[in-house]
Amino acid sequence: MSANQKVDYTPKPITQRDGSKLQTSNCRMASIATGLDFDTLGAKKSTGAKMRAAQDDMSGGTDSGDAKRAWRDGYDEILDVQDGNSWVQALNDLHSYRLIHLDVWHATVGNAAGSCVSGGGNYGHTIAVLPDCHDNQWLVADPWCNPPKWGRVSEAKLKAGAEEWGRRVYGAATSGPGRDWQRDPPTIEELRAAAKDLMRRFHAGGNEDYSEDPGDTGGPQRVMYTATTSRPPKGDDMALIDFTLAENEVGGTIKVKEGGAVVVTIDGGDRPALAAGLVRPVLGTATLAIHGTKKHYLMFIGTKELGFVLAEDVEFTPASTTAPTPPPVADCKDAVAHAVSQRDTAWREWLLLGAPGQHEREA
Repeated sequence: MSANQKVDYTPKPITQRDGSKLQTSNCRMASIATGLDFDTLGAKKSTGAKMRAAQDDMSGGTDSGDAKRAWRDGYDEILDVQDGNSWVQALNDLHSYRLIHLDVWHATVGNAAGSCVSGGGNYGHTIAVLPDCHDNQWLVADPWCNPPKWGRVSEAKLKAGAEEWGRRVYGAATSGPGRDWQRDPPTIEELRAAAKDLMRRFHAGGNEDYSEDPGDTGGPQRVMYTATTSRPPKGDDMALIDFTLAENEVGGTIKVKEGGAVVVTIDGGDRPALAAGLVRPVLGTATLAIHGTKKHYLMFIGTKELGFVLAEDVEFTPASTTAPTPPPVADCKDAVAHAVSQRDTAWREWLLLGAPGQHEREA
């Protein structure tokens, strides 16, 4: 479930159906033209045809590498390629006020207010998703719409469409003879090449792909998208403030409640949000300003993750404050060793605290 958010600047939506020779294959180029407008806050504008001319692939479908070159060579801007990340990371980018150019299976997204499906929609398609959300519906510009328009599409449909396309690209990238994708997963380059080939053969206004869904590809489903610079509303800097590290670095554990979800994760973008019932050690507390609203969060750690979760979405169990029970002393030698160990521990803790009282004694 996504919090509502609005942007200060809404770019002009761009249609791919501009009469140019490659208009039916220019969904990505038209989408990144919309993104360029947002990225530069209106200082630079383009069209699908102009974007296509700014790079060197002049036939069929395009991939994220073509899009990156078009921004760089045609407009001296940097497009962030996020192919191969999970939906969680895509959502984090939207919550960070980045417009994303999302690759989807068009039939799954369907004829929502912000979508204009050609035929049965059985093809891959790139749409522009503005970081503007209301009631879990994001503002979307589908370049197949003519005249161009913004419309709301549910987060659930965007996720399903992105993951369905990811499954098909993943399946195409691992379909070679004798390829065991579970032991030999595809590289990002193989995924991009498969996506480009599929978009060349099947696209809006052209042939459709009626092949079967390849099904579960194992682990969090990868999605394909590119992202603009973050453009948060004025006064909403997404900053972390008032962060406090818990004593002894681990202040207890948190257990996610049913319906609770991690709001911010810093984990490389390839892991799902915490599921209900999952337990993690908590590092400390923080007040985050997200979407202009300050709320209390707990900072947690995992094997390969770091993140923040709303304090109200978890059950917090503080660490024990009682002193550990000393080990049984077998003889005098053990007693001396135990006393020395306790002394050394106390000495180290005193040093870590900055040796309090030392300067008074020296004076």
